Amino acid sequence: MPKYYPAFLDIKGKRAVVIGGGPVAARKAASLFEAGAEVVVISPRLSPEMEGLIRRGIKHISREYAPGDIDGAFLAIAATGDPVTNRLVGGEAHALGVLVNCANPPEAGNFIVPSLVRKGDISVAISTGGTSPAFARSLRKKLESVIGDEHLQLLNFLMEAREEVFEAVADASARARIMEELAGSGLSDAFRVMAPDDAIARAREELSRLIR
Repeated sequence: MPKYYPAFLDIKGKRAVVIGGGPVAARKAASLFEAGAEVVVISPRLSPEMEGLIRRGIKHISREYAPGDIDGAFLAIAATGDPVTNRLVGGEAHALGVLVNCANPPEAGNFIVPSLVRKGDISVAISTGGTSPAFARSLRKKLESVIGDEHLQLLNFLMEAREEVFEAVADASARARIMEELAGSGLSDAFRVMAPDDAIARAREELSRLIR
């Protein structure tokens, strides 16, 4: 299996073409749509899930895939259920320099979609390099039980604290050290066991100490 480079992409406003109309294609189209991409679905048939997405505003072209369909796209998804068609989409994407994910066979694409844990602004991507998607899903379920509301509350505090640190501390390395100490100071436990106002007061005490 290839060694993949992990990345989170900003695809807002970018054209994303999904070839296929079944449940797998619908899941991938939904993720792209939620990320702000301009999604186009090409398929003569649509699953109920995909029909729901079309009603929400995703563009639909009702026909089979044809060469040229992904020209100008930022990325493409080949999820027709037909490996031959998926390979054709993958081949065209490689020739055009378009990012492409193939549901089957995955090696026909040039990127894979990780199993994702998302809570608020916290996102954790899990991948086994394509060797065992089932194991990646198992790990995702475990992480979903670990990341709680206290981590989201701490993250919100850290976003506010970052502005204060930048205003109060001129040295970049010192700013980085303060933020690292705040993130690893165990304040998530305070947000978990204390009342919100008390936890914030505790966090602000720690911030003041570090800035001094």
